Order: sequence, then structure tokens, then C-alpha cells
Amino acid sequence: MKVAAGGGTPTTLASGQGYPQGIAVDLASVYWTNYGGGAVMKVPLAGGTPTTLAAGQSGPNGIALDATSVYWTNYGNGTVMKVPVAGGTPATLASGQNDPQTIAVDTSSVYWTNWVAAQ
Repeated sequence: MKVAAGGGTPTTLASGQGYPQGIAVDLASVYWTNYGGGAVMKVPLAGGTPTTLAAGQSGPNGIALDATSVYWTNYGNGTVMKVPVAGGTPATLASGQNDPQTIAVDTSSVYWTNWVAAQ
């Protein structure tokens, strides 16, 4: 969904998504993770047909982007991934993580948090 910053009527950008989790936006599109559907998605800011950027993911959670790539964490298998914003083959950036959650990027690095249960 989207709504103007000043309020108004919400607009549906995509429906029927499998437990949308993280969200990120650039000048052209909205990107999100479908935790339940195991996918990383995008749709134009004006709405339309969603595009699957990565399918078969294991609990995609947090999401971030830069000018060229979309980055996300997979809670289910402990990986940190990326794919070009236009789509393509996902690449694993890190594995063996302890339930990675949120993620951020800057011009030189990718940052994420790992879940650690209180002891």
C-alpha cells in the first residue's frame, strides 16, 4: 500500500503477497520480502504487476538497496543475499549467520543484525 505523506486515500500497489516483511523504496520501485512466500519482489511506484527478483528463499526478512542491487537476509537458512535491481541470479554474500534480521548498505559495506536469544 501507499498513501501521500499528507494523508489521503491509500492505494494498493500489490495484493496476494505471502506475509510481506521488509520494505525498501527507490525513485522507481518498491521492493519487499515475502517471508511466507520465500521471495524478494518489486513493483513500480505507480503499481502494476509485481516482479519476482528472487524465488525459493528461506524466510527472507530484512531488505535494503543501493543503485545497483537489492540485499536481503534469509532468516531460515542464515544467509545474506543480493540480486541486481533489474533481476538476475542471486548471490550469497554471507552464510552461517544466526537468524539474520535487519540489513543496511552504504557505498562500501553491507551491515546486518543476527538474532541472539536472551540467556
